[in-house]
Amino acid sequence: MKNFYWGDLHNHNEIGYGKGSLERAFRIAQNSLDFYGFTPHAFWPDMPKNDPETRDYHIKGFTKTRENWGRVKDIVKEYNVEDEFVTILAYEWHSNQWGDYCVYFPDGEGEICRAKDLDTLKEFALEKGCFILPHHVGYYQYCRSLNWSELDNRVSPVVEVYSEHGNSFDYHSHKTMMTHSMGGVSKQQSVCENLRKGLTIGFISDTDDHCGYPGNYGEGLTCILSESLDRASVLEALRNRHCYAVTGDRIEVDLKVNEKFMMGDILETEKLDLDFSVKGQSPIKMVTLFKNSEPVQFWTPYTTSRDEADTSLLKLEWGWDRCDPGQTHVDVTTWKHKVKIIDTEIVDVKPCLCGGEGSVTEENHYSFDKNSVEVSSYTSRGNINPTSGVVLEINNSETAKAIFEIEATLENGETYKIKKEVNMSDLLNQDVHFPIYDCFAAAKFKVHSLVPEKQYKMKVTYSQAVEKGDYYYLKVEQENGHMAWCSPVYIR
Repeated sequence: MKNFYWGDLHNHNEIGYGKGSLERAFRIAQNSLDFYGFTPHAFWPDMPKNDPETRDYHIKGFTKTRENWGRVKDIVKEYNVEDEFVTILAYEWHSNQWGDYCVYFPDGEGEICRAKDLDTLKEFALEKGCFILPHHVGYYQYCRSLNWSELDNRVSPVVEVYSEHGNSFDYHSHKTMMTHSMGGVSKQQSVCENLRKGLTIGFISDTDDHCGYPGNYGEGLTCILSESLDRASVLEALRNRHCYAVTGDRIEVDLKVNEKFMMGDILETEKLDLDFSVKGQSPIKMVTLFKNSEPVQFWTPYTTSRDEADTSLLKLEWGWDRCDPGQTHVDVTTWKHKVKIIDTEIVDVKPCLCGGEGSVTEENHYSFDKNSVEVSSYTSRGNINPTSGVVLEINNSETAKAIFEIEATLENGETYKIKKEVNMSDLLNQDVHFPIYDCFAAAKFKVHSLVPEKQYKMKVTYSQAVEKGDYYYLKVEQENGHMAWCSPVYIR
């Protein structure tokens, strides 16, 4: 049986030219992810010669990475625990001509290769057993975007389709690539367009966060499907394209193809039989099946079969602080929550925890058992989102209730405590807000209305005649805007 494992394979901190400590990043990743690849900036052979400020900035970061490489290797070894949390030794290589790649070592050893061109980097990867995986591939070419004609499946089995840069998969998107200086997404560079050329690639998504916050909610995550959690299994899943990309919410997609195959596999067949189930973290809007990058079939939770409803989703969210005129937007609110669930049990908890420019020192952590959730957190208007949250999946019960113990501390040291009890039946058609003090701009704790199982789960069986050269992939869209792209199934 394949399990869902969640990770961030592209992330930055103070080692290089990011922010936030190395140790903090690994603690955060260990608490909320299954695997983590820290990718310090290391080399750029074709930096622009007429931009001394950019050159100096990057060279300073590259020097810091080289000076601390031994320290990086030590912490990668320290935190790697089989069956619990996998770490991967890696670094990032830039290029205007060939695109940016992250280099991933198969073990905890390895030295930085300051390759002067892509061919040299490929030779190094083949010799050392490394992957070199490209990212922000949707920018226009020769501005550190992927040279698709040079992509080599032997060392690059997957590409990063989404990150804090934006959406490289689609040309038309809710999150275009205009937050950086590379000029936005180019249609001919988008992943869906380049699949038409006969490539065999899988999809991943990572944060590329530069504030030392792995798994930063809303910036991208990778899910791998594997029977076990260890470094070899993670890399093998990537090699076989048994993986998919999400924008933030941990949408579970279980896809079976012709009974014995899965996403990413290559088949010889004249008929494709798809059986898949989707479990969202919010109401599902639509699942689309694409054939050769064209949509051919659509489903919603209301048009598909589903099991009897036994569970619901309950999202808890906190933040929204300091938005009134005249107040700075980077003030931090620190939170401590304990939520007790009465007369029912918690099935699972998914984090929606945010970091960013608003704070590069504080940490979010959460833990849970079948009857309670505890969170220590912070929120800031200076982060990618001014809120953080967790999503509980709970068993349905007419008599269930939740007891909330909330403590919020402002940056000036003022602390507010709230204790509230809420009947789950009251959340069927409404949500509840708890302002932490009597002020328009006060930070708030929000208990969202329940999401019934029929809105976030669905099952589909579908058959389609196929021809050699076809490829198929699924795209899942939730009502809250979060998406998943499944690695394609290829007919060869």
